[in-house]
Amino acid sequence: MKNFTILFLICIYTSNLFAQNISGFVVEATSKKTIKDATIKLVNKTSNKLEANTTTNNLGAFNFTKISAGNYIVEISHIGFISISKNINITNSNLVIDTIYLERGTNSLKNITITQIKNVSKVNVDKKIFNVTQDATANGGSAGDVLKNVPGLIVDPNNGGIQIRGNSNVTLLVDGKPSAIFGDDIASAMQAIPGSSIESVEVIDKPGAQYDAQGKGGIVNIILKKDRKAGYNGSAGLTIGLPQRINGNINFNANVKKWNFFVNANARYSKNFILDTITRSNTYNDTNFLNYAFTNRLPYSAFINTGFDYNINKFNKISFTESLFGADMAGDVNTRTNTYNNNFLLANNIRSNNYNGHPRALTTTVGYKKTYPTPGKEWSIDASLSLRKYKRESDFITNYYDANNVLLPISTAQSIPVKGGNNNLTISTDYQLPLKKSNKVEFGAKLILFAFRSENFPTYSFNNGAVISDAALKNKFNFTQETKAAYANYKSSFKSYSYQIGMRYEHFMYDGYVVQYAKNVGATFSNFFPSAFINKKINTKSDVTLSYTKRVNRPNFFQLIPYIDFTNPQDTSMGNPVLKPEFVHATELSYLYNFGKQNSFLASVYYQYNSNLIQQLKRFNANGTSY
Repeated sequence: MKNFTILFLICIYTSNLFAQNISGFVVEATSKKTIKDATIKLVNKTSNKLEANTTTNNLGAFNFTKISAGNYIVEISHIGFISISKNINITNSNLVIDTIYLERGTNSLKNITITQIKNVSKVNVDKKIFNVTQDATANGGSAGDVLKNVPGLIVDPNNGGIQIRGNSNVTLLVDGKPSAIFGDDIASAMQAIPGSSIESVEVIDKPGAQYDAQGKGGIVNIILKKDRKAGYNGSAGLTIGLPQRINGNINFNANVKKWNFFVNANARYSKNFILDTITRSNTYNDTNFLNYAFTNRLPYSAFINTGFDYNINKFNKISFTESLFGADMAGDVNTRTNTYNNNFLLANNIRSNNYNGHPRALTTTVGYKKTYPTPGKEWSIDASLSLRKYKRESDFITNYYDANNVLLPISTAQSIPVKGGNNNLTISTDYQLPLKKSNKVEFGAKLILFAFRSENFPTYSFNNGAVISDAALKNKFNFTQETKAAYANYKSSFKSYSYQIGMRYEHFMYDGYVVQYAKNVGATFSNFFPSAFINKKINTKSDVTLSYTKRVNRPNFFQLIPYIDFTNPQDTSMGNPVLKPEFVHATELSYLYNFGKQNSFLASVYYQYNSNLIQQLKRFNANGTSY
């Protein structure tokens, strides 16, 4: 590696002896933020001929190479900014232009409407960004409807789980942070979050060092709308669709002087129908089972995202965001199970489940950001507290029939009320420091504290008899998790290439208690996670990215507890308290091409190696049940 580095530096040094380079930064004059994709033209002052042109990269930097000596004009322009030009003189040495500051345009045009449509897809060096504001399903639909249209994602219609490349171990974030909205009921959250509140979706299938290492499937980050238009702006909408879908939303923001207030409120109702068919065969004898499950979901939900930004001065800003979520997740599931022997019906039963869930969630986020006169240099600190509680009632009635579908005088009734919740506190700090030319280093640290609690109160009765507490299904869990992390990243770009290398360290521990067994379950892990990315911008429409990342899939509390779950008597399960973390080494090559106004083509090939693989092992019993 050392020899390669020396050779690389020699090549760069040698090339500089025969050609002159021109480089610089483009920055917004007011906020001091770097400007990406600004157009830079180099015009020969003598011949008035365009010698070269380029655009600024993610760091706001640009670079011209192999420019002959002479007098030139550099023209800088970007949509929404006042264009400027600079006279420069190239001699026999490289030239670094003083930082270029662009002012936002203030002139208004009459009788002219300019509409800018964002690209549907965009590739950064470590993630893919999909703009969903133009997605028709966002109007009146849910987050689940929106995510179904995001390339590379699969949304399970039954449990709402999200898969990336068939892997369901995916971390879900809202505005880059854990949210109490999700809790342990992803299906409800996906139906309850309104699609009209979503600005974009980031698919981070190869997370770098700045992201949490947990989750071998990657990260899906839902970015909510936060209007930043000057003055007072607002909108309201009502969408009605079939089958039985009603969605209403209100958006408002006030951007006056140093303050920007925003609110995004939404209420929705929808009805969903799902049919599942499951066939189960027993190889020990000729018995088999056929299940039909009909599910009706009737969710009502309300969601409010509000907050403000306050610009103390041009270098300091504080922000506050409050998200509130409430829902009534009603529905029913009717399951018919037929039992056969040699294709002759022996018996069947119909199990009816009526349920009603009441999740409530509150997420409070405060942040401080400091920028500096040096473009791209900034420091931020954020704290987020998520509180969630839920209560769920589930009632089951099972009726039994003989081979002639005659109702038998046997029935069972079950009731499984559950209550619980979780709290999540996240504190993070990040620092970015630009170096010479197009180089940047990033440092950060994070602390995550998570506490979970759940308890149920199951009962059953036979033939409308006495109600009995069901000790076999009774459970009560309490557990806490703590993650301490630190990372460092180095980013750079050269011509049409950009690359990033990073390292992350995480110290993770959890501790839980299973009440019915009076047993503690816990473990501690410390690991390093390297990552590397390189991106080639072929032109304004297409990119190629090559990456390597190391990830971890730590066993969760429910995979570790030695509690036997009898919820499905034909398929019981139990955790393994001695599980170790699973590590994932992933390499990917991807290509993205945007064409037309709303179209994109994405292709990727990847290789993934897992060590300490965590998977379920199933044992089949002679009576047809499994464990």
